[in-house]
Amino acid sequence: MQALNPDHLCGRAPKQVEDFMEERVNPILEKYKDLITDAEVEVNV
Repeated sequence: MQALNPDHLCGRAPKQVEDFMEERVNPILEKYKDLITDAEVEVNV
């Protein structure tokens, strides 16, 4: 059933997240890469 497929309900969200990561997050990570360590981090949502 196509109507119940969650991929059809999220609109542009996946592309917006990808754009945000590329345009905002990745440049910041690159700028501060020398400060980023190999510390183990866990994020729960």
